[in-house]
Amino acid sequence: MTEKKVEIYSGPNCGPCQSAKKYFQEHDVVFTEYNVALEPERAVELVQLSGSQSIPVIVIDGKVIRGFKKDEIAAELGI
Repeated sequence: MTEKKVEIYSGPNCGPCQSAKKYFQEHDVVFTEYNVALEPERAVELVQLSGSQSIPVIVIDGKVIRGFKKDEIAAELGI
């Protein structure tokens, strides 16, 4: 299990978001999820972080990863 702070900005009916969350669960990664559809302030944060409204956006210890890029995520988490 990683000690890094992991956050995911996601939304309903987002396949890559579901895949990312499943990947985290399979690797015992504790994460905080922000649903941009239900939390408008998180949607604003999403744009500020990534410059886009595309989801998912994953933040690992401050590093922003746009999309579900498994190799990049694994490298950041050491898994």
